Amino acid sequence: METTAATTPETTPDTTPDPPKRKYLGPVLAKVFIDVVIPTAGYYALRGMGVEQLVALCLTSIPAVVYFLYRKSRGQKIDAFEVFLLVIIGISNSATLISDNPRVFLSMDGWVSYGIAIACFVSLRTRRPLVYLLIQSLLDNTPLRVKHKTDQWDDLWDSDPTFRRPWRVSTAVWGGLNIATGSVRLGIAFLAPVDLAPMLLGIMTLEIVVVTQVWQTWYLRRAFKARGGFVPDEKPEPEPPEQKAAPKPLLPALVEEISRPTIAPNPT
Repeated sequence: METTAATTPETTPDTTPDPPKRKYLGPVLAKVFIDVVIPTAGYYALRGMGVEQLVALCLTSIPAVVYFLYRKSRGQKIDAFEVFLLVIIGISNSATLISDNPRVFLSMDGWVSYGIAIACFVSLRTRRPLVYLLIQSLLDNTPLRVKHKTDQWDDLWDSDPTFRRPWRVSTAVWGGLNIATGSVRLGIAFLAPVDLAPMLLGIMTLEIVVVTQVWQTWYLRRAFKARGGFVPDEKPEPEPPEQKAAPKPLLPALVEEISRPTIAPNPT
């Protein structure tokens, strides 16, 4: 199952030392590989071995389930969105087997895109929009949570309107994008030949991941640049300069000195 989901952004770099990129790029690349590359390649491998279309499509869900269970067994944090996708996998496989129609499986990505779009628009009326929650959750699972100080985001959300606006704009854009991609995915699922559809859907998903990653990174970097990042470093206020006593004018000082009484020496 491939869906359009928010990706990890980068913002204006700060002075905090970055961990090796592989530590936080690895999970992202692994997710793309497991959700897109393996299912697509696996489908055509199974078809080459003579497996029926419907069975081959259902079997392509296994890598995603195995990866989920592996991460769970390692004690890694599992967010609600991942659980939601796992439930969708179960529903799509069940519906496909009951209907005996492979196009039901192929169309599930389109329906999920519509569901994400609805969730985006509905979340704009709630306390925090969907893209904010997704990116915060993604960063919390990587070393980037330290660099971007995600533990302070909720406080900023409550107190800073300039912090809230980019997340609402991003959520609205993601809603519109998922409506568009969902429509294209449904068109492929119901109109393209069944054996061609997995490849077209896989290519489309890779393109969406690249385009949305580039846009999301550019927009958030631009939106938060003036702030110095999601959570700007607090700069100490400069101490006021030491006040020096102004020198007395020359003439009043001279008059004061002349008028000062003198003590005559005692006669011996």
